[in-house]
Amino acid sequence: MLLPTPGDTRWNSVNDAVAKVNALLSVPEQETKLDQLLHQLDIKHLQPMHKTFVAEYVQTLCVRCAQLWISCKEIKLRASGILCLR
Repeated sequence: MLLPTPGDTRWNSVNDAVAKVNALLSVPEQETKLDQLLHQLDIKHLQPMHKTFVAEYVQTLCVRCAQLWISCKEIKLRASGILCLR
């Protein structure tokens, strides 16, 4: 079970990491493994309200960030097209 580490160079890396945690929490066997890993590392377990937050975050903010990413790509493509026409 690998979890992506958010980085400074990719603006959406936090969203990728949270989406991965949400995917793990969506499968009971994986959720159990994550809880065991947190216990072994002596890290506080995610409470039900935290798990709900992760799911809601993915449903709202990750979708919006994906839309922004697509918009940014379109803007760059349009800008490069305009520059090429000159």
